[in-house]
Amino acid sequence: MQEAIAAEFYLEASWIAYAILEDRLIAAMLSTGGATDKKGKPVKMMGPKITILKKRRQRDKLLDVNFPQSWLDDLTRWTDRRNKLMHTMADATVNFARLQRDAKKLAITGDPLVFDACRQTRRLRKHRHQVSIPKKPFPYNK
Repeated sequence: MQEAIAAEFYLEASWIAYAILEDRLIAAMLSTGGATDKKGKPVKMMGPKITILKKRRQRDKLLDVNFPQSWLDDLTRWTDRRNKLMHTMADATVNFARLQRDAKKLAITGDPLVFDACRQTRRLRKHRHQVSIPKKPFPYNK
């Protein structure tokens, strides 16, 4: 991803960031009660994954420490900007210079989020044995 940014392949770097963030969110979900919704179906989109992790933070102290609310809020804003960029590209009314500028900002702001997500997930998995997950099922859609 950093090589793509250095080579000014910002859209590609954004996609790499998105893929890594999705993967790390799934890993965090698996470490905190599973990566499915309350119907047992896999959670596919990033927004619902973030929402589930925010809810789980309330009952899982280790998740709360490793995935702070401020970081999840930053990730939500990044995801919103990424979605907006994708829709703008499909619209085809915005010039290439603006798309490139927006993609650059997305890639550059995604880089530290990816670094943090990888670090936070490693810590969560490493220390999971020290802090148990509550027995009561997590509230998914309350």
